[in-house]
Amino acid sequence: MDDIGEWSEQKLELLKLYLEPYCKIVGGNTSTFKCISFIDGFSGPGCHHRRTNNEEIIDGSPLLALQNNRFTEFHFVEASKLVIDELQQTIIHRFPYKQNIIKYYNNDCNLAIPEILKSLNSKYDKWTGLVLLDPYKTNINWELIENIGQHKSLDVILNFSIMDIQRRFGHITSDTIYEKSMKDANDFFGTPEWFKIGYEKRVIDLTKGEQYVKIKDFEEKILEFYARRLKQRAGFNFVSNPLPFRNSQNAKVYYILIMSHHYLGNNLIEWANKKFIK
Repeated sequence: MDDIGEWSEQKLELLKLYLEPYCKIVGGNTSTFKCISFIDGFSGPGCHHRRTNNEEIIDGSPLLALQNNRFTEFHFVEASKLVIDELQQTIIHRFPYKQNIIKYYNNDCNLAIPEILKSLNSKYDKWTGLVLLDPYKTNINWELIENIGQHKSLDVILNFSIMDIQRRFGHITSDTIYEKSMKDANDFFGTPEWFKIGYEKRVIDLTKGEQYVKIKDFEEKILEFYARRLKQRAGFNFVSNPLPFRNSQNAKVYYILIMSHHYLGNNLIEWANKKFIK
């Protein structure tokens, strides 16, 4: 079991805040939807120690979702075999009566989730669900986002890890364009256009001539670019205003973006954002 900081606790509070009304809205359409799924792409161990008090245990996203009886299926994806085994044991202990509607996937979410969606499409003519993508790093490929966006009844909660973006993609110059870093960034954004958004050519050393330099408002422009692509390329009709989460040093760690195709989803997004900010 890992330990989490206050910013991660706040993120779980946002999820909890969103889940209850989401389940009421979607769960009221059981005549329309044959299945209501919860899909967690980075499930983790299920529980976490509170960093400020290691004896206190915090329920993670899988357990928060399992507390809502409106979901008819749960799909938990986790790349670590050790972690997913811990998650399974925790859930067996806490929710033994729900084992028949839970599936576990020890795999990369970029590979597992398309197969989950394909399986749900083959089983149900009408289904809906909520997808949670909450990675520690920028290891979500844009191809996955577009795949999810094609399913018009799905809502998505996404962790946009700005700290990892700054660390991995925010220090590229004409002298140090690492092939792997560029490929990873292109996979994440789905296009090399991100580089033109976040960098500009300037002379900072007369002996070297023009160099690529990160623009002053790199973070804001990159975030705007990604959010815009969620609408224009992935096809989501509604994308929330980004909610920033800060660590104990007041540095922004990530933003949460919520996406939906339906106006009711947008109403819920606006309500959750206002409620959470208060």
